[in-house]
Amino acid sequence: DRIRVEGAREMSGDEVRALAAVEPGTNLLRLSLDEVAAAMERSPWIRQAAADRSLPTTLVLRIAERRAVGWVEDPAGLAVVADDGTVVDRAESAPRNLPGLGAAPELLEPGERLGGVVTLRVAASMGEGLLATVASVAQVDGELVLALRDGGDVRYGRADHLMEKNLALAEMLAWAGEREVGVEYIDVRIPSAPALRPVGLTASGPAGSVPDL
Repeated sequence: DRIRVEGAREMSGDEVRALAAVEPGTNLLRLSLDEVAAAMERSPWIRQAAADRSLPTTLVLRIAERRAVGWVEDPAGLAVVADDGTVVDRAESAPRNLPGLGAAPELLEPGERLGGVVTLRVAASMGEGLLATVASVAQVDGELVLALRDGGDVRYGRADHLMEKNLALAEMLAWAGEREVGVEYIDVRIPSAPALRPVGLTASGPAGSVPDL
């Protein structure tokens, strides 16, 4: 008589119910829960799914969604990519809360998976708040450079010590935001000694290192 959906964020409950393809009035005891779960997992948004009976009359659909962390440009437009490299959606315009991660030479369909993309590794290591501040992640001469949405760049270095670099970057951004300081660049290549150069600092001015927070 009832179908309850748990765990949906990017997807709506109606979308999950449609994937499960279980009609009201179906015999709950005879229903194959494994088949229902497999049907839901056909969506690229769903990393894992399960179906359970809540007797006497309720089917419970539980899903764990993939987390979108960026987008890639291909010949047909933009593909939204999850943290495990799965293409979860197509987009007509760049999502405002996700960074661009580069370009792909061929069309990327939902459900396909990217592998070995270093910019994706960096984006996947970031939380939602930090992702929303980054416009793009690019690899330049073997090192990573992040462009910030509000202006300025981040000298990220190699794809190592990701958590430490992300923490240092978040602290630098918070420091600049609290003081309303424009950022020319932030350097987190050595995360234990990050640096920030404000906009407008002259060549003869002081070094742009930020004091200890």
